[in-house]
Amino acid sequence: MPIQIDDALTEAVVRELARRRGVTTIEAIKQAAEKMLVDDARAAQAKGGQAGD
Repeated sequence: MPIQIDDALTEAVVRELARRRGVTTIEAIKQAAEKMLVDDARAAQAKGGQAGD
């Protein structure tokens, strides 16, 4: 069951992340997305599969 997160909470978290990193909110989202892709790829590689499986 996926976790549902309120949009306002998501926005607040992204803004705080951006503030802490000293970047724009768009850059913070890009950084988070890149980290998620890398983490997914590493997890898939560890399982012997491909990212997105």
